[in-house]
Amino acid sequence: MAVPLFLALSSSAYSNPLSPTDLPYLIAECLSENPSILENTLMENPDILARFFKEYPSVFSAAQQNMIEHFSETVSQDLQKSTQRLFKNSPELWGKLKKNPITSGKKHIIVFLDPLCPHSMALFRDLLDLSRHSKKPLALCPHWITQHHDVNGQIIVRSLMAAHLLGKLQAYLDIILNQVGPLSAGLALTLAKQIGCDIKKFHSHMFNATTDQYLMEARSYGNQFQFPSFPTMLYQKEDLSKKDLSDQPFEMIEGRPDSLTALSKMLSR
Repeated sequence: MAVPLFLALSSSAYSNPLSPTDLPYLIAECLSENPSILENTLMENPDILARFFKEYPSVFSAAQQNMIEHFSETVSQDLQKSTQRLFKNSPELWGKLKKNPITSGKKHIIVFLDPLCPHSMALFRDLLDLSRHSKKPLALCPHWITQHHDVNGQIIVRSLMAAHLLGKLQAYLDIILNQVGPLSAGLALTLAKQIGCDIKKFHSHMFNATTDQYLMEARSYGNQFQFPSFPTMLYQKEDLSKKDLSDQPFEMIEGRPDSLTALSKMLSR
């Protein structure tokens, strides 16, 4: 069993003090086995650790990376558990989330997005591309999370919805991804006109009761799940022979995969 690092570094832990050559190996081994021990060690022996890490910066760098990975994994596991509890307590929620997909397919991909996040916008484009070119099309269900005071984000979502309803979503998405600066309602109409949209219809779709309801529902879902960051995807390994899919386990993907190939492999698990 590994000796806690702060005990190993303590002069009272051993009758014979550790040699300078033993010390880096001991610390490296302890940190690799349990990176969270660094926090306790810093509290117990801050001076000796400071001197050690100054002399062996590579060990300190590795320890930091281990701590980051350990923290990320813990947060991800906690998020998965909290999401499972939410679906268990509200079994009807899954059905609500996968209503009105914007693409056709048997497998529903529920994705929570922030319109002001470049990774969310890029992932949305990736999912549209994947849905068009995949042998097994996806039913894409985007939920754009905005804040009450977030005027720019709401304009982005409203204009994306309008473009989708007019059959110009891909063209409009491509043009706003290259847009620099905030998107105003006037600019959204100008960009829509450039890709051949009917401006009156585009404006009507942006500002109506249906769009208002969508924004409120998406914000409500975001508040229920309390995702720490966006984008986040949820999907089920669906067995279409079963009538009730609500009890099937779901998969979760946080962030944007590096490539369409990586995204496709994840969604095919």
